[in-house]
Amino acid sequence: MADAPEQSDRPIWKLRLTSEGDPAEGRVFPITGETFTIGRELFHDIPLDDLHISKTHARLSYEGEQLLIEDLNSVNGTLVNDAPIFEPHPLQPDDVITLGPFTFRVEGPEQPTPKLSQARVQTRVHPVGPAQRSSGRVMLLLAAIGLLLFLIAILAIGGYWLLSNRDFRPSRAELPPTETAAPRVPAIVVNQAPARTSQAKVDQSIIVQATASDPTGVTRMELWVNERQVDQVVSKLAQNVPSMTAAFQWKPETPGEYLIEIRAYNQGGLMSAVTVTNLTAVGVQNTPTPAPTAIPTATITPLPPPPSPTPTATMSPTLSPTVPLPTPRLALLAVNSPVLNVREGPGTQYGIIGQLTQGDGVEIVGQAETTRGRWWQVRTDVTATGLGWVSAEPGLGTAINTDIVPVVAALQVPTPTSTASPVDTPTPTPTATPTVPVIRAPSGKTLLIVSNRSLANLPARLTLSGGRSVGGGREIDVDPNSQVELVLEPDFYRAVWSAAYRGFARGVDFTAVPGKVMVMWIVPEDGLTGTDLYDELAVGGVGAPTATPSATPPPAVGGYVAPPGKALLVVSNRSLTNVFGLVTVSGGSFAGGEQMILNANTERVLEIAPGNYRTIWGTAGFTAGHEFRATAGEVILGWIIPENEQVFMQFPGQPPRQINN
Repeated sequence: MADAPEQSDRPIWKLRLTSEGDPAEGRVFPITGETFTIGRELFHDIPLDDLHISKTHARLSYEGEQLLIEDLNSVNGTLVNDAPIFEPHPLQPDDVITLGPFTFRVEGPEQPTPKLSQARVQTRVHPVGPAQRSSGRVMLLLAAIGLLLFLIAILAIGGYWLLSNRDFRPSRAELPPTETAAPRVPAIVVNQAPARTSQAKVDQSIIVQATASDPTGVTRMELWVNERQVDQVVSKLAQNVPSMTAAFQWKPETPGEYLIEIRAYNQGGLMSAVTVTNLTAVGVQNTPTPAPTAIPTATITPLPPPPSPTPTATMSPTLSPTVPLPTPRLALLAVNSPVLNVREGPGTQYGIIGQLTQGDGVEIVGQAETTRGRWWQVRTDVTATGLGWVSAEPGLGTAINTDIVPVVAALQVPTPTSTASPVDTPTPTPTATPTVPVIRAPSGKTLLIVSNRSLANLPARLTLSGGRSVGGGREIDVDPNSQVELVLEPDFYRAVWSAAYRGFARGVDFTAVPGKVMVMWIVPEDGLTGTDLYDELAVGGVGAPTATPSATPPPAVGGYVAPPGKALLVVSNRSLTNVFGLVTVSGGSFAGGEQMILNANTERVLEIAPGNYRTIWGTAGFTAGHEFRATAGEVILGWIIPENEQVFMQFPGQPPRQINN
């Protein structure tokens, strides 16, 4: 009879740290226990002290002799062979595991050769006499049965070994027939949302905040309601952003059931989606009062038309309904840009009087060709006059039937001059003549006004170098449709304009002339830049500041003064160890939201219109949000200390307070 097969101990898998430049590179971690955890806390089997690693990041465990790895809802995700995993994933030797900046190579044990029974069926030769033939046949039958069982055992062990070790993947019985390797799609974590099944009143706003992560970069996040896109946040940064946080605000307009989803896209165009909630909207629909129904006129006899010597071209109500009415042609513009500025005249030198958003459609009633391109005059209710001008740049909108659009004379732009005075005054009197404020350079200095004349609310940057005022260099971030003033010592300088939207850089050398006002401007969407030189500027003139002098200017906070009619939001990163941060601002001037990267010890100054806003702060490992209302004239400060996971905001007349929530 054969002996029982020997039992071997489970083979031990290992992880070898292969991160280049890490002091512990080459260290080997045996996976000895049933479970093995990795994270930022010291109690883990592999503690990794890095802000890209979550407090509890990943777990390894055995399933039989197979080693599995599972991501524990970490912020930056877990990658196996550069592909993110979303469920327990079987490992095989030489797999590469990536967690933030750390990489590990899997070292699996040599596959054990299935151990067969060491005992062999031994038959001892005995003389077989007539009396023993019966027992011999029985022994022969038993030996044949044993050999057959032995072969079946060999086939079973071999089949199990082949199935369980083929690429260390689950067997086909565990997979759907068409399942393939997990695609590289963004991982989405919902930070704030209503409960999975909840109720809300009609016209009650709900807020959904989520973070999407992908090593290749996240380009866009969208809010979908009942399979229809209602909002989106698009990254406008040139570099890849491994994670993006977006805050969406939406409200149901009618009672019913709503399925709310978040979708995210990576650089490769791949999309992932998560269901946020199944919302039930209750209440009474706010519908306008229906107009009274017209009284039927079937019994009213129409009056005969008055006699006329000649037939008129005017359509009469007595025409047969089978006669087709001519369809009037209209020139229309569909807005493609997230934001399109509406100006007083055809050019960036005119003031902004309104804004159109993506998806808006307006009628084109005129056109003008300028040295800076073509402009459309449109009819829209976003301006007080019902008319305005927008750029005809093809990337900003799609226009149809433009062949019927007439040429319209543009408004006259006032020329900046020190002698500016009102014209066409019927009865001028010495006491009624208004004084026009002018801007002049300080004595012996040059006043430089840096202006961003964006068509679609895009930022730009001017880098100055050389000269006594900037030395090695100074970077000036100019928000859309705003300007920054600097006083320069007379000297030779170099200026370089750059814009992430177009990925270009344009430089110019100039001399700061004493007593002159120099305006340097950019239109980032078109890649246009220019420099204008004046003796002085009348407030309201070309390139001049839009701020009107006030007898009681608002108080400065942190050295900043809000322009009239607006507020300032100053966001900064006060890192102690050179760690970057992120901030997403939504609501008010930012609609669905815009994400900004805050490098260590830098700040951004944002001009915002009065209204309700929400900021989402974050970095690797945590997020914090806060809602607030901005009032004209206020200066609001906000800053992040990423390594301490702290966010602070300071409002006018109040001390700073931590707003982590």
